[in-house]
Parts: sequence; structure tokens; C-alpha cells
Amino acid sequence: MLLNEYVEFVRGKLSKVGFQQIETSLPRTVVYHQIVRPNRKMQNEVFCFITALRGNLTPEAIEQYSQQAFEFAKQQKQSSRLSTRAVAIIAYPLIIAETVPDEVRKFVTKQYKPSHWGSYEFPVVVELSTQKLHYRKSTPIWGAAYYGAIRKQADQYFRIK
Repeated sequence: MLLNEYVEFVRGKLSKVGFQQIETSLPRTVVYHQIVRPNRKMQNEVFCFITALRGNLTPEAIEQYSQQAFEFAKQQKQSSRLSTRAVAIIAYPLIIAETVPDEVRKFVTKQYKPSHWGSYEFPVVVELSTQKLHYRKSTPIWGAAYYGAIRKQADQYFRIK
């Protein structure tokens, strides 16, 4: 699958499940946003960032982009802090690459462990040559209640097959 085909594929999937495209200041990035209310007392703001990082794909580039995406999501949060609902931000920075070096795969799946109070930063790298998603496979103790659902959502939003 080619880069443009994959981007259109993901955009279609996100639109079908209710995401809306929003403007971003991040270069070469498309952002989708959706507010999800899993129950009466909780509300999630989900942001999906889609980009193809130019140049060498490195752990540092992944970490920097993921942090920038999460900060952007925090600034864009629409829910009021005065709301009676608990609000969590879930940011999915999706990085598209033709191939993923072993050090990047290891970094994304085992080493990078961003943690935020009440919100989630979950970077995903898609490798077009193998059509595989790479993301954190283990669950941190602090994320036991939500990480399974976050991984399932990442698969739903970004998996090719």
C-alpha cells in the first residue's frame, strides 16, 4: 500500500466512526478529533494525528513528535474543567513509514512509556512494507484499567487488515 492510499484509508475509517478533521499547527499532519462519552460520568477527547516523518526515522523523532501531538491535544481540549464529567485526553500520534528500523520498533513497542495524569499518549508506527502496526504491547501498572481498550482502539483505527 502506498502512503497516500493508506492516509485516505485511515481518514475514511475515522470519518465512519464519527471523527471530525480539525486544523493543526503541526507540520505535515492531519488531525482528527472526537468526543466519546463511555458513561454519564466520563468523557474522553480522542485525537488522532496522521503524519509521515521525513528523513531518518529515529527514536528521538518519534518521541519528539508524540510529545508535540500530546501537547497540541491538551491545548485543543474542548471540555470545560468545570464539567461534572471526568475528562481524559487520548492522543494517538500515527507515524507512517515504508520500513521501520529495528531500534525504532524496539523503542515504540518496549521502551517509550509516556505517562500523564488522567490522559494517554499512545504513539503508533505503521510499517507500509509489512502492513504492521507497532505500539506498546505491555501494560504499565498505572494503565491497567484502560490500556487494553486503547490498544484495541489503535487497531480499529489504523490496522490495514
